Amino acid sequence: MALAGVLEVADREFQAIQDADKVIVDTAREMVDRGDLAGVEITPLALKQFLDKNWVLTEGSPSGPMIGMQNF
Repeated sequence: MALAGVLEVADREFQAIQDADKVIVDTAREMVDRGDLAGVEITPLALKQFLDKNWVLTEGSPSGPMIGMQNF
C-alpha cells in the first residue's frame, strides 16, 4: 500500500512540472508573437519560433540558398 501512495505522489509532482512547463512555453510563444522579446524565457521552442518568424531561407543567390534576417 505504501508503494501505491508514493507512486500517486510522484504522479502528481510530474503533472505539476508538466503544467508549469506548459505555462512557460505558452507565455514565451505569446511574447515572441507580440515581439516582446525582453522578458521571454529562452527555451528551445521559443528560439525556434523566433527563428522561424524572423529568418528566411531564399533561393535568390547564384551560389545557393541564403539565410537572412527579416526587417522587424
